[in-house]
Amino acid sequence: DISEVYEDVVGRAASVLSTVKNVEGVIKVSTLSFTLSPKYKWVSGTSIFEGYKATYRLGVLATTASAGQVVAEAVKAGANVIESVRLTYSAEEVNAAYLKALKLAIEDAKSKAEAIAENLNITLGKPLKVTISQYTPLRTTTYTTLDAKIVAEVTPVPIEVSEGVITEVRVTIVFEIIK
Repeated sequence: DISEVYEDVVGRAASVLSTVKNVEGVIKVSTLSFTLSPKYKWVSGTSIFEGYKATYRLGVLATTASAGQVVAEAVKAGANVIESVRLTYSAEEVNAAYLKALKLAIEDAKSKAEAIAENLNITLGKPLKVTISQYTPLRTTTYTTLDAKIVAEVTPVPIEVSEGVITEVRVTIVFEIIK
């Protein structure tokens, strides 16, 4: 019966929503989609109606430290499929890594220019031109479908996160030469 399928998914969705919202480290929870559709199976070229299927998709933005606990609590509350867990850096983490890399790149460019100048027996003046290029790959790790029905005991999913944002900044500095 379509009403039973609807009531089941709405009840489980409400339970998962309220549970996940209370996990420490959860920043934002939003409904991504809700579908209710007929389910068929094919037998010898003929479709046979089997009932209805309801899907409620929920998006959760949380700290990486709490991601495993979010998955565990969602399953405990009634989620039966975890589509994916995607880990990325926040804009603040990316910016902090960029500024740190920029500072190191400038120091490196300056020390190399000073070493060259010393070997050529010249003196560097003020910088005439500075060119900066940046490459910041964002870490995104996706874990594919986990059918919660096969999870015997629900414990937090171990999610390993590498330390720090990997960023590359290239700096070219053209210095005035003073003889």
